[in-house]
Amino acid sequence: EDLELECPLPDDGLLASAEASESIEAWQGYLKGCVDCDAKARAEERVLALEAEAQKALDIERDVASWATAESLNTIDGYQTYLGSCRPECGYVSESKKRLGQLRAELQKAEDVRRDEAAWSSASLKATLRGYQTYLDSCDPICSNEGVAKRQIAKLEEEARRRELIAEDASFWASAKRLDTIASYSNYKNRCNSVCNYKNEASVRISVR
Repeated sequence: EDLELECPLPDDGLLASAEASESIEAWQGYLKGCVDCDAKARAEERVLALEAEAQKALDIERDVASWATAESLNTIDGYQTYLGSCRPECGYVSESKKRLGQLRAELQKAEDVRRDEAAWSSASLKATLRGYQTYLDSCDPICSNEGVAKRQIAKLEEEARRRELIAEDASFWASAKRLDTIASYSNYKNRCNSVCNYKNEASVRISVR
């Protein structure tokens, strides 16, 4: 009975198998089984190249997974973590930095709104010229109540001016009564302008003289 002997493939057969498979295992199989090993340098080069490609594919896969995590969190910390740990593959650096900028801008805007609301609350609670002016001086970049503050300032200034005129009118009238003459009452009537609370009484006193 003839025995079938299993003979190892010649170098050419191993090489052809490695070239056809183009896998790390096939090239390593050539290196382990070759006799003359004429293509040893080439085989070692292909093993290194294929291992590098496999590692790169793994790094890209990890990078994609890291980005997916950062994107799902959509937070400043999440994107910073991605940027700090994405080596050697960092396929989403530009997008990560873009979103970081957007989130930081949103955070800053929210803080600006909070400060503006707090400043306005303080100003409206005080309801004074100084309070409203302080609000206008410090409400940059958001001044959601700028128009209201300016109107309130104008109103308070008008009220203050009105009080001054009333006080001035009262002072003129006191002086006229102290002199108690036709000339003093006539002078009062001539001097008073927008506020003349005692004009009629001055006319009466002149008429009885």
